[in-house]
Amino acid sequence: MQSAQMWKRKSKVENIRRADRTGTNVFSAKDMQSMHDSLNSEFILYQLILRIVLKKNHNKTRNQPALYEFFQPDDENDQRTMIEYDRTYKPNQAIHWYTRESCIYQMLNKALRTLHVDHILGFGSLIHDIYWQLSKEQVSFIRNLRTPILTVYRGQFISKDELIRMRSSIGELIAMNSFLSTSTNRREALKFVTSSPPPTDTLASILLEIDVYTVNLARPYADIKLLSAFQKEEEILFAFGCVFRINEIVEDKDLRISKVHLTLCGDDDDDLTACLLMLAKDADEKDQLVALGRHLLQMQRFDESETHYETLLDNRLITDEYSLAACYHGLAQVNIKKGDINMALKNLKTALEYLQKNPATANHVLVSQCYNDFGAAYCKKGDHLQSLRHYNQALITKNNDPSTSYSGLADVELQLGNYKLALEYQYKCLERLLNGRQSLLGNTYRNIGKIYALLNQKESALAMFRKSIEIQAKALGPMHPDLGYTYNSIGLMYLDLNDDKQAFAFIQKAFAIQTQSLPHNHSDFGETYRNFGNLYLKIGDLDKALSHFNQSLENQLTILSAKHPAVCDTYVLIGKVLLKKTDYDGALSYFHKTLDSHLERKRIGDPALTEMYELIGDTNMKKHDLDEALKYFHKLLGNELERKVVEDMSLFHTYQLIAGIYCEKQHFRQALIYYYRMLDCQLQARPFSESAVIDLYTMIGNIYLKKPFDQTFIQFDRSTNIETPEKSGTDGSLLDTHTRIGNVHFEKRHLDQVYEYFQQLLDDQLKRLPSNDPSLTDIYAILGNIAMEKHDIDQAFAYFDKLLSNELEIKTPEDPSLADKYKVIGDIHLEKRDFDQALSHYNRFLDCQLPLKHNTDSVFHIIYATMGKIYLGTPLDKLLDDYTKSIDHRSADHQLSPQLDQTSGNTNVKERHLNRVRQYFQQRLDDQGKVVPQDDASLIETLKVLGNISFAIHDLEQASLYYRRLLENELQRKSSKDSSLVDTYKTIANIYYERQQLDKTLTYCHKLIKSELQRKALHDISFIDIYSMMALVHAEKHDFDQSLLYYDRLIGCHLQQMPLDQSLLDDVYKKMGEIYLKKTLGEVLDRSQILTDDPTGSKDSVHAEKKHVDHEIVGSEKPQVGSGL
Repeated sequence: MQSAQMWKRKSKVENIRRADRTGTNVFSAKDMQSMHDSLNSEFILYQLILRIVLKKNHNKTRNQPALYEFFQPDDENDQRTMIEYDRTYKPNQAIHWYTRESCIYQMLNKALRTLHVDHILGFGSLIHDIYWQLSKEQVSFIRNLRTPILTVYRGQFISKDELIRMRSSIGELIAMNSFLSTSTNRREALKFVTSSPPPTDTLASILLEIDVYTVNLARPYADIKLLSAFQKEEEILFAFGCVFRINEIVEDKDLRISKVHLTLCGDDDDDLTACLLMLAKDADEKDQLVALGRHLLQMQRFDESETHYETLLDNRLITDEYSLAACYHGLAQVNIKKGDINMALKNLKTALEYLQKNPATANHVLVSQCYNDFGAAYCKKGDHLQSLRHYNQALITKNNDPSTSYSGLADVELQLGNYKLALEYQYKCLERLLNGRQSLLGNTYRNIGKIYALLNQKESALAMFRKSIEIQAKALGPMHPDLGYTYNSIGLMYLDLNDDKQAFAFIQKAFAIQTQSLPHNHSDFGETYRNFGNLYLKIGDLDKALSHFNQSLENQLTILSAKHPAVCDTYVLIGKVLLKKTDYDGALSYFHKTLDSHLERKRIGDPALTEMYELIGDTNMKKHDLDEALKYFHKLLGNELERKVVEDMSLFHTYQLIAGIYCEKQHFRQALIYYYRMLDCQLQARPFSESAVIDLYTMIGNIYLKKPFDQTFIQFDRSTNIETPEKSGTDGSLLDTHTRIGNVHFEKRHLDQVYEYFQQLLDDQLKRLPSNDPSLTDIYAILGNIAMEKHDIDQAFAYFDKLLSNELEIKTPEDPSLADKYKVIGDIHLEKRDFDQALSHYNRFLDCQLPLKHNTDSVFHIIYATMGKIYLGTPLDKLLDDYTKSIDHRSADHQLSPQLDQTSGNTNVKERHLNRVRQYFQQRLDDQGKVVPQDDASLIETLKVLGNISFAIHDLEQASLYYRRLLENELQRKSSKDSSLVDTYKTIANIYYERQQLDKTLTYCHKLIKSELQRKALHDISFIDIYSMMALVHAEKHDFDQSLLYYDRLIGCHLQQMPLDQSLLDDVYKKMGEIYLKKTLGEVLDRSQILTDDPTGSKDSVHAEKKHVDHEIVGSEKPQVGSGL
């Protein structure tokens, strides 16, 4: 055969001791009638390989290349040896080459011992020639013997698994996996095996004692002394494939060896004849190379079987339609064993197509097998309808075995929970097996017992289990591994019945049989370890449970891939134990392995994915990793929504989990979305439960009570402004946009619904309770929060104000529990731009919280920052107005008695609050000065806040310091002519004016005018305030001319205003008249002369001045006329 997977030896073949290891394989006639017929597969496979090799036309199956071309060794010595072999080899030198110490001997024995089919067939010519050379030599060897019985010996190591298999098969057949070298010298053989202990714990020492009846025709053996490369050694060589009977095994405790007595079987041995006839029949029905793949599969060598089948197909080594069908069918069975169900279905379909192409195979038994395998595959996939359809199709197909189909139908109904229907199918299966194979009959009774156990019919179950054991023990013997299946089933029944003692006894009994009859890595152990693990898990012994689950996993991984579904089931078991042991990271590692496997094999929407997402989410919850938990619960939900509508009641728990996490993360908007989903589920549920709906509204209300009052979830005037893909820069779709809009409308709809519910609840309560009843507090809080979400600020204020009033009925204003109410009302006032009330409530918040927390707490930073922004944005005229009112209050306070002096107390509180805020920002200024440059924008803002606060508390000296420093910093960043400096100049000028530092007031007024005149006309209306101030300052300085000059300019500004406000002009004229009244006659004449003779003024300005003077005189006289009247 052309090897598609050439094995290239990377180093010189190990120099192992000759004759120290020869593998064995046992054939048990009982096993062929049992559920463990695969135990014979290795024996049959070696016999089949020998049949292929010895077949004269075996070259039809391969164009065998030379050894060097086939193996392509890297080692130079091996290269030379193989090149020499290819160039000089002759068939009559076969034994010489085999016995020569070289890579040929080592590689051939290794290939035979490890059952490397490609390599064995690569040595096909050499094996063939050794066999026939031995046959030829056997004739003269037997003729020269003087006794009819030849006894030979061999000392060697053997695996303990092989020894167990031999002990359980006394009287059965055994064959060696390679050519068997023996000696007639017992002492030498014994010396060899006792000279050193086995090199590993997995090996045992044995002495083979083989009797050969020379009169019986048998497979070849001969003394090869004259043909060997070591002619000084006496050696009786038995051909590969020789079959022996196991007579007895005796333990020699002194020598610590097992003495195994064998007899070479003759060609007339009944058991051997039956075995060979069965092999010949099997080989005649299908290509022998296809049969190789099937036996590899039965040996649980799935990868090798799959590779073998694929090699046959890829290299077109089979061509007839039936063999191709058998090959694809074999591949499908491998796929099922490896858990690749989709590929299995594909290969089964191909196999069926080949069978149905040819009328000669259209009714072949393999057709019905395909339908039955379709049923099994779909059942494993969870597609029960397709599984039932194919099993029923098998039942109406010719040459079908109905027991297989009925058993499969029972499995499907069992998965669906239809236990009684499953029971009916198992009884139908039983009817077809009553006169058939006893092992299948016993297994069917066991399956019936398992169903009765699920139906809680213990006595009926036990009756079926006893019947199964009776049949199995009678047909196979009391220690056959088939009985292990039944004992395990009984143990599981008792485990479900909470009879742990009986459960342990039967599982232990199954384990005892397995240890005495099966190799340690047989898959039966995996199931038993798992049953032990479940038992210990149930009684709470987590360490033992974990140990047995790990043993089960180790067993599975010897034959299955790490991503096999059965392995994944064990991962989950181990993960759940680790979860109970609070080893969350360990548990997650196993859960993620399972999830990764599922994602490769299963489609989105598969319930298995849901299970893993939930497990991983729950584990992260226990680990307090809320973000990871949320991530996997969302994946769980997405997976479920592939096959369910959003209102499906089965999603209620998932919505609840997600909502709970969002609540814990204080992401209340998202939490409410999922509570709304729960509400939709409950409203759709049938029968309808009003109490459940009310409970959900209560939960939703509790969310509003948990959240900070000032946390606005949905501002509907903003939420509807959906960002389009073009704006966001992402590859969004129209569907995404509609989804986002839909989510907003979903929230709005439920918000209105909840709002209406709680308003109705409040109305009902107010019918029997006063509005200030303490029990209404929660409802006011909920409604206030909902109104905030709806951005109904006025209504929110009404509810929160009522809430605060109710609380103040029983609490002091400084009670810490009122802090959040003060803050939310402050936020509302801020939203309404009622800054005084906002500041008042923020200060009350601080009064509540500062005694409990340090001033550096983050919550205070937020409040102070908000208050700072208010002060930062306070207009100058507002500061001046507040200042004036405050001065007026203080003046009035001096005239009030202490008993009536409430305003004084309020003023003191306000000053205390302002000083507290100023202290905070002063500390902030000190901190900023250490880390930011002087012209940094944040530093400038802090200075302005401090200046405004100082102004508010009448600390004008400090206010001027802050604003002068502010001006210095601004001038480092801007030109002195920058228009943004106007407010600073104006503020400083006003501060100096309030301090009656008139010269400095004028200095900053002039700076302001100088800066502004770079861009504006002399009579620009923006100069009104500054001209007014400068006129007033000059008047107070008795600099009447300058005062009148600025009043003139002020009039010019008013004349620019449209519409013209005559009352403002009259007010200015009045003030000018008052100045003229204060001036002496000489000063008036001097001013008149200046107006007449001023060489610098234009005619227009002079006329304007005269006109203003005339108006002033008239205006000043008006009061006199009035008084005269």
